[in-house]
Amino acid sequence: MYCVWNQDDWVELLPFAEFCYNNTVHSTTKQTLFFAAYYQQPKNNFIHPSSTDPESNNAAAIKIVVTFHAMRDTMKENIKAAQERMSKYYNRKVANEEPKFKVGDWVILNAKNIKTKCPTKKLD
Repeated sequence: MYCVWNQDDWVELLPFAEFCYNNTVHSTTKQTLFFAAYYQQPKNNFIHPSSTDPESNNAAAIKIVVTFHAMRDTMKENIKAAQERMSKYYNRKVANEEPKFKVGDWVILNAKNIKTKCPTKKLD
């Protein structure tokens, strides 16, 4: 998705896509994969040109950093959109399968994993 038309640069871009994915907060763990694995956030070695020395005259380096920042922002947006899309379809499926109970309804309960102080399980 983040390659040029003839798709010959994916090898160079793959580490950046992996970095962005691993540095995205996931909905399940509410943590980034970096933090979950190493208990710290990674250092961002890609500094935006606007925060660097204005006297810098290396146009190629500035262009690469700007490109990577734009690519990272696009990847973050796409990951967030994918998460929202997946949660929408999952929530729709769960809502259709979920039984509707009201206060006072009688239900049958599987007590297999419930511990009580009753001496006989049959009468519990």
